[in-house]
Amino acid sequence: MGSSDVPSLAGGMVMRWGRIVDHLQRYCFCVDSMGLLDWIHRHNLKAIFSFLRYRVSPAILQKALDSEGTLDEIGRRYALGVSMLKIGRIYKTTGLKRTTLAHEAVFRLAQQADCPSLMEIGVSDGCSALPILSEVDRFRRIILTDRFTRFYVRAFPGGQLYLDGEQRRHGVKFLCFYFFLNPIHVLDVSSFTVLDVINPILQKRYKIYQVVKFDMFTDTLDSPVDIIKCSNILNDVYFSEEEIHNAIYHLAYSLKDGGHIVISQNNDSYKDGEAVLVLKKQGSSLLIVESLNGHTAANMFDCNVE
Repeated sequence: MGSSDVPSLAGGMVMRWGRIVDHLQRYCFCVDSMGLLDWIHRHNLKAIFSFLRYRVSPAILQKALDSEGTLDEIGRRYALGVSMLKIGRIYKTTGLKRTTLAHEAVFRLAQQADCPSLMEIGVSDGCSALPILSEVDRFRRIILTDRFTRFYVRAFPGGQLYLDGEQRRHGVKFLCFYFFLNPIHVLDVSSFTVLDVINPILQKRYKIYQVVKFDMFTDTLDSPVDIIKCSNILNDVYFSEEEIHNAIYHLAYSLKDGGHIVISQNNDSYKDGEAVLVLKKQGSSLLIVESLNGHTAANMFDCNVE
């Protein structure tokens, strides 16, 4: 073997190991137990169990709905179950009282306007919008959106087949294992049961029964809104800088001139665990009018000179 063969051999080994790792990541230990998931959360053991390849299937959502307790407690468990679900590279992470600074920014903007309209992007089960819904009288219209608003499920002996909200294969639950599938083909869902992702608190307390399907990269509202809130989705963990830039400028088509986009992210690296960026639409431009704790997307936009 010549010295020139060593790099090609090493490269081949790296590629093979990469395929093996990718293959293993598609197989997980799966127990849809609300009690176990709650115990993991209460003892802050999520990272350990994640390392051990523990996951839940979308069936955990019905387990949360069937659990006993107050509406707030059931809603908390439901949000916990949603946060464990992953579609592609994105977790549907959600939770109560996570985006405090973003909500404060939204309320400041609402105070400046006369009963503004608002759209929230990537709400998962909707519980992230509960602080805004508690002040619903301050808004003329509130639209809660997410790209994936439901799952489709079909049972078979020993397990279930799940599709994501775009009718593509998500995974198979068989006994105590979950196998993630390539979401390539759109399937006929006529033989599947619909599993909507909506927190019971929204349904029972605010009479909101469905999150609106909306893809921030391609969809546009028919009637633009005054404020768009986007929390824990536009960050460099999920998207490249170019993708974030394109998404924000596409969202601007659903925003009135003079309106604002509130972008936030929860991360321990930020002061207070949260960073917020507020952009104002002026013609074809988006200008920063407020920045708290150094959001990583701040370098993509100009500062307002007002």
